[in-house]
Amino acid sequence: MQRILAAVDFSNVTGKVVEVAADLARRLGAQLRLMHADLLEAYFVHHGLDYAEGFEAQASLEAITGKRESSTKAMEELCRQVREAGVETSSVILEGETVIEILREAEEFEADLIVIGSHRHGRLYQALFGGTQEAVISRAHCPVLVVPKE
Repeated sequence: MQRILAAVDFSNVTGKVVEVAADLARRLGAQLRLMHADLLEAYFVHHGLDYAEGFEAQASLEAITGKRESSTKAMEELCRQVREAGVETSSVILEGETVIEILREAEEFEADLIVIGSHRHGRLYQALFGGTQEAVISRAHCPVLVVPKE
């Protein structure tokens, strides 16, 4: 196992996902790539800012910019922590639907393992919105390790 892709969403499970992925990478001498996919900007670009009725275009752009800056800072901090632990790491923040971007990045990075977190939503939530981990597991070209939030 040479390459591990860890998908993070900056939620309360992110720390555990990065901890598990970094530990595996360190033990195996593998490269670690941290990734985050954000739908917000892709959504507005696809639909146009006019689609967001009730929002002023400038306010929407500022929200997107602020979210991107926040994600970038959070990712830089995660990478710093992993590197301090002695693990070779890189990161990428992508725009698009989470499952598609995880699968695409896993292919491009030639990942041997994908590490993702579980939010343990209830059955109703899963039925209505689906689950990222189930979609990734069923379509990934490599093994997927799901880290529980607790």
